Amino acid sequence: MSTLSIGTGLSFTILAILWLHKLASLVGFYILIEGFVRMQLLKVLSNMKDNFWIILFVLLLIGGLVALWFLAKPQTLESRYSSLMIRISSEDELNKYKEHFTEQELLNLEGNYTGILRYMSQRMYYSREEFERSEDPEKIIWGPREDYSSARFTGKLPGRCGEYAIGYQGLCNLFHVKARLVVDTTGDHIWNEVWIDDRWVHVDPTEVCSWMVSHPSGDSLASKRIDNSSMYEKEWGKTIQLVLAFHTDGSWEDVTKRYKSNA
Repeated sequence: MSTLSIGTGLSFTILAILWLHKLASLVGFYILIEGFVRMQLLKVLSNMKDNFWIILFVLLLIGGLVALWFLAKPQTLESRYSSLMIRISSEDELNKYKEHFTEQELLNLEGNYTGILRYMSQRMYYSREEFERSEDPEKIIWGPREDYSSARFTGKLPGRCGEYAIGYQGLCNLFHVKARLVVDTTGDHIWNEVWIDDRWVHVDPTEVCSWMVSHPSGDSLASKRIDNSSMYEKEWGKTIQLVLAFHTDGSWEDVTKRYKSNA
C-alpha cells in the first residue's frame, strides 16, 4: 500500500471523527436547550395554575378595553345615515308604524306623499326648545310607547329638521312612496327627495309642515316649499359645500349640484 493511500485514508478518518464530534455537540446542545425550555414552560404553567383567576381577569380586562375601543370609534356620517336608512326600511320597523293607523288612513295615505306631509303637520310642531332628540320614526311621530295606549296618543310632538326628515322617510317607506334622505354635511339641515315623474324632487318636511300649520287652508303656499332646491342658497343664505342623498338600501350619492349654484 502506498504512502499516499495511507495518508488519504487517515485524513478521511480524522474528518469523520471531527464531524461526529460536531454532530454530538449539536445534539447535546439541542438536548440542553430543550430541557431548559421544558423547565421554563413547566414553571409558566405552574404559575398560571397558581394565578388562574388573576390571568383570567387580565384577559377579560384586555377584551373589554378592545370592545370599548371599537364602540367608541367615531362613526362616519356616511355609515351613520346608511345604517339608519336600512333600519327604518326594515319590515319590523314598518310593521310598528302601521299599528298607528286605521284601515282608512292606510288607504288614504298609500302613495300620497303630500298626504303624509299633512298627517305629520297634525302630529308634530317645530321647536327651538330643548327636547330629547330621536332618529326613531315611531318615537318622533307618536312618542315613546310608554306614553300612549291602544287608544292612540293624540298630543303633538316637538321636532326639528332631523326628526321631520327621518319621520317623513319612515312614513314614505310604509306607504310605498319612493324617497331618500338628503343631508347637508355641514350638519345643520336634513330634508328628503321624492321620486315623482321619473325624477327626484326636493321635499323639505320641516318647511312644508310648518307652512301647513300656519296656513291650514293654503296648501298651495306649502307646495312652494316643494321642488325648490335653490331655497337654501337664495332664501336662507346657506353656503352649500357637500350634500349627500341616502337610499333605503344604505347606498348614497353626491347630489351637491342640485343645491349649489355654479357647481
